Amino acid sequence: MKKGFTLIELLAVIVILAIIALIAVPIVINIINDAKEESGIRSIDLYMDAVEKAIIKQNFKTKYDPDECIIQENSKLKCSKDFEEYPEELEIDIKGEKATSGTIKFEKGKIIKIKYLTLGDNYYRYDDGKVYKTQKPPKEAGLYDDNYNMLASWDELISTYHLDIDKNYTYSTYAVNDSNSLSMYSVLNNNEILKEGTILILKDGLANIRSYMFFNCKNLKTIILPQTVNFISGDAFANCSNLEEINLPDSITYIGEAFSGCTSLESIKIPKNLNYIQQYTFSGCSNLKKVIIPNGITSIGNGAFYYCENLTNIVIPDSVTRIGQHAFAGCENLKNIIIPNSVNYIGQDAFWNCNNLNLVIFKNTNGWYLTDYYNTEHIDIDVTNPKINATNLVTKYGSKYWKRDE
Repeated sequence: MKKGFTLIELLAVIVILAIIALIAVPIVINIINDAKEESGIRSIDLYMDAVEKAIIKQNFKTKYDPDECIIQENSKLKCSKDFEEYPEELEIDIKGEKATSGTIKFEKGKIIKIKYLTLGDNYYRYDDGKVYKTQKPPKEAGLYDDNYNMLASWDELISTYHLDIDKNYTYSTYAVNDSNSLSMYSVLNNNEILKEGTILILKDGLANIRSYMFFNCKNLKTIILPQTVNFISGDAFANCSNLEEINLPDSITYIGEAFSGCTSLESIKIPKNLNYIQQYTFSGCSNLKKVIIPNGITSIGNGAFYYCENLTNIVIPDSVTRIGQHAFAGCENLKNIIIPNSVNYIGQDAFWNCNNLNLVIFKNTNGWYLTDYYNTEHIDIDVTNPKINATNLVTKYGSKYWKRDE
């Protein structure tokens, strides 16, 4: 009768146990990691509930209805509506660990998106109704995927992939595979890895965005421009149909027809140092809902917001003197608009096909008349009734040029 293991049997047992350990340990580690990730996601869900409750509670007190909140290091929220900050910080009542950074976007009091939320040592985002664990927010210039993994640094885009930032690309040559001179479209479509790029951070020091440089880059969702940019040429970002977010720094003094066809862009803040909104700058931005025009803009160009079908609210500052032809044509969800004292010209069909426009309020009702292209007519018009103004601008006299005697 055996009373113990032989040396060979003992070694065999040790080998079997080692094999079991090699198989089991990664499984156990994965189970632990999955449990941690699920716990983190549950924590984010609880946090979102607490935030929405805090917004509702504050709304009862002070008509609090933010569209964006920034999470401060002290875990309080600094919120804003139409880029205007509320004076008070909002306290979030929740037990346990609190978020210390991130951006939260709202629509009608409900969270629709969270970016870069920091909880402990982890980062999360919330999009399309789902919480995702992500990498640390990128700062280095370059191209990243949805989870902020770098696909190529800015220097690699220039040197390895031949991105040429100093060339104006024309409509007919933007996709040409010239190894010594490529637009971003050509770079992205000539490399399988780079096709996954959705986030682009441009290098600090860049001053000009050339014509058609990012034309038709349909995969890009977020573009971050440096504070050094001052000039954006025509069609620079045209047809970037998935572009959801782009910052326009106040250093910018000129924007051409840059964003036509950016159908996923929902809101935009015009730089305060810009003098003219050029013609067709945002035409075809069918999801653009909100535009903030700073005081100092003097002209809204022809077709500037042509067929921005979801535009519901726009505030025209007192500095604007001219609203160009077809400026808001096709803005079917625009319901009311205020024409400030400073405006003395409204171009032909400026509000054509704005079928839901109900009220147009003229702050200065004196001296308005209708004319033709050659200014050979002079038909005085009463603009004191907001409802009649809407009818006249959209249909009855929409094809006329509206002018005001100073």
